[in-house]
Amino acid sequence: MARFVNHVTLQEGEKIPAGERRTKTWRVRNDSPRAWPEGPIELVYVSGKAADRLSPEDAYPVEAKLAPGEETELS
Repeated sequence: MARFVNHVTLQEGEKIPAGERRTKTWRVRNDSPRAWPEGPIELVYVSGKAADRLSPEDAYPVEAKLAPGEETELS
């Protein structure tokens, strides 16, 4: 299970000028007692404000392998 830790870029409520493209980065932690498996995994939005979604898609593929309690940044 990935748990949101904090916003690395584009803090909550930060305004972006119309038409400007930015990359959003989050810090997440593996809150599971097991390591994440090899290969791409999918992060899936399950709750919170709609503006906090990782992408317009229901699932967001990432290449990350984390041990229990380990953190990483995802963009």
